[in-house]
Amino acid sequence: MVPLVYDEGSNNKAQTRRSLLVYAIICQKCKKAYIGETKRMLAERFREHLRYVKSVMVIPPLAQHFCLPQYCTDDMKVSVLRECNTNTEIKRKEMEIIFKMVTLHPQGINIDFSYNV
Repeated sequence: MVPLVYDEGSNNKAQTRRSLLVYAIICQKCKKAYIGETKRMLAERFREHLRYVKSVMVIPPLAQHFCLPQYCTDDMKVSVLRECNTNTEIKRKEMEIIFKMVTLHPQGINIDFSYNV
Protein backbone atom coordinates (compact mmCIF):
# COMPACT_ATOMS: atom_id res chain seq x y z
CA MET A 1 0.00 0.00 0.00
CA VAL A 2 1.29 3.45 -0.90
CA PRO A 3 1.61 5.73 2.13
CA LEU A 4 -0.66 8.76 2.16
CA VAL A 5 0.54 11.92 3.88
CA TYR A 6 -1.61 15.00 4.28
CA ASP A 7 -0.73 18.52 5.28
CA GLU A 8 -3.80 19.05 7.43
CA GLY A 9 -3.49 15.87 9.50
CA SER A 10 -7.00 14.68 8.70
CA ASN A 11 -8.17 11.12 8.26
CA ASN A 12 -6.46 9.48 5.25
CA LYS A 13 -9.55 7.67 4.00
CA ALA A 14 -11.64 10.82 4.25
CA GLN A 15 -9.02 12.79 2.31
CA THR A 16 -8.83 10.26 -0.53
CA ARG A 17 -12.61 10.57 -0.97
CA ARG A 18 -12.48 14.32 -1.51
CA SER A 19 -12.30 15.97 -4.90
CA LEU A 20 -11.00 19.27 -6.33
CA LEU A 21 -7.54 18.62 -4.91
CA VAL A 22 -3.99 19.57 -5.81
CA TYR A 23 -1.68 16.72 -4.82
CA ALA A 24 1.97 15.72 -4.95
CA ILE A 25 3.46 12.32 -5.69
CA ILE A 26 7.00 12.17 -4.37
CA CYS A 27 9.58 9.56 -5.31
CA GLN A 28 11.01 8.26 -2.07
CA LYS A 29 14.30 7.29 -3.73
CA CYS A 30 15.28 10.44 -5.63
CA LYS A 31 12.92 12.91 -3.89
CA LYS A 32 11.64 14.33 -7.19
CA ALA A 33 7.99 15.39 -7.10
CA TYR A 34 5.05 15.43 -9.47
CA ILE A 35 2.25 17.93 -8.87
CA GLY A 36 -1.21 17.13 -10.20
CA GLU A 37 -4.82 18.09 -9.76
CA THR A 38 -7.97 16.07 -9.75
CA LYS A 39 -11.65 16.84 -9.84
CA ARG A 40 -12.29 13.20 -8.92
CA MET A 41 -11.55 11.38 -5.69
CA LEU A 42 -7.81 11.22 -5.04
CA ALA A 43 -7.89 7.46 -4.47
CA GLU A 44 -9.41 6.98 -7.93
CA ARG A 45 -6.86 9.29 -9.57
CA PHE A 46 -3.94 7.61 -7.79
CA ARG A 47 -5.11 4.15 -8.92
CA GLU A 48 -5.08 5.55 -12.46
CA HIS A 49 -1.43 6.63 -11.99
CA LEU A 50 -0.59 3.12 -10.77
CA ARG A 51 -2.26 1.58 -13.83
CA TYR A 52 -0.22 3.87 -16.10
CA VAL A 53 3.01 2.69 -14.47
CA LYS A 54 2.02 -0.93 -15.09
CA SER A 55 0.85 -0.25 -18.66
CA VAL A 56 3.13 -0.21 -21.69
CA MET A 57 0.59 1.58 -23.86
CA VAL A 58 0.13 4.89 -22.01
CA ILE A 59 3.26 6.53 -20.64
CA PRO A 60 2.65 9.97 -19.07
CA PRO A 61 5.63 11.66 -17.31
CA LEU A 62 4.92 10.19 -13.87
CA ALA A 63 4.72 6.66 -15.28
CA GLN A 64 7.91 7.22 -17.29
CA HIS A 65 9.76 8.03 -14.06
CA PHE A 66 8.48 5.03 -12.10
CA CYS A 67 9.01 2.66 -15.06
CA LEU A 68 12.76 3.31 -14.93
CA PRO A 69 14.64 0.23 -13.64
CA GLN A 70 15.73 1.86 -10.37
CA TYR A 71 12.18 2.87 -9.32
CA CYS A 72 8.86 1.13 -8.65
CA THR A 73 5.38 1.97 -7.38
CA ASP A 74 6.52 1.23 -3.81
CA ASP A 75 8.64 4.40 -4.10
CA MET A 76 5.53 6.59 -4.61
CA LYS A 77 4.12 8.69 -1.75
CA VAL A 78 1.06 10.83 -2.38
CA SER A 79 0.16 13.94 -0.39
CA VAL A 80 -2.76 16.33 -0.56
CA LEU A 81 -1.42 19.85 -0.89
CA ARG A 82 -4.55 21.94 -1.32
CA GLU A 83 -8.31 21.56 -1.38
CA CYS A 84 -9.99 23.92 -3.84
CA ASN A 85 -13.52 25.17 -4.43
CA THR A 86 -13.65 25.76 -8.19
CA ASN A 87 -12.13 24.44 -11.43
CA THR A 88 -10.39 27.79 -11.96
CA GLU A 89 -8.85 27.73 -8.49
CA ILE A 90 -7.59 24.15 -8.84
CA LYS A 91 -5.71 24.92 -12.08
CA ARG A 92 -4.23 28.14 -10.67
CA LYS A 93 -3.07 26.41 -7.48
CA GLU A 94 -1.58 23.50 -9.42
CA MET A 95 0.43 25.90 -11.61
CA GLU A 96 1.49 27.97 -8.59
CA ILE A 97 2.69 24.92 -6.68
CA ILE A 98 4.54 23.49 -9.71
CA PHE A 99 6.56 26.71 -9.84
CA LYS A 100 6.93 27.06 -6.06
CA MET A 101 8.15 23.47 -5.57
CA VAL A 102 10.21 23.54 -8.81
CA THR A 103 8.78 20.28 -10.13
CA LEU A 104 9.23 20.90 -13.85
CA HIS A 105 11.71 18.54 -15.53
CA PRO A 106 14.64 18.06 -14.95
CA GLN A 107 14.34 19.15 -11.28
CA GLY A 108 11.02 17.37 -10.92
CA ILE A 109 8.74 14.94 -12.74
CA ASN A 110 6.26 17.40 -14.30
CA ILE A 111 6.97 17.93 -18.01
CA ASP A 112 4.65 20.89 -18.44
CA PHE A 113 1.19 22.06 -17.50
CA SER A 114 -1.72 23.50 -19.34
CA TYR A 115 -4.01 26.14 -18.00
CA ASN A 116 -7.23 25.55 -19.94
CA VAL A 117 -10.21 26.46 -17.78
